[in-house]
Amino acid sequence: MYIAGSTDATPEMLQLQHINIAFLPLYPPYAMGVDDAIQAVSAIKPQFTYIYQYNSIHTREAFVRKLNNTATTTKVIARDIKQ
Repeated sequence: MYIAGSTDATPEMLQLQHINIAFLPLYPPYAMGVDDAIQAVSAIKPQFTYIYQYNSIHTREAFVRKLNNTATTTKVIARDIKQ
């Protein structure tokens, strides 16, 4: 399991291996943006990706849409937030 704090996709993070569940923030500009999160998931290759923080439904949907256009097979869990 990997839990990222308020961070970008750092070189150290991108080298992680054998991660089953990745908890990632999606809260630009204070944490990962959509492209950083896609890069992290593509590098780490977790079975499950739980987006535990995001700033808008638009950001969450952009992440899911872009991720679906990659070869990544992770299952994304991104609960709805009330606006």
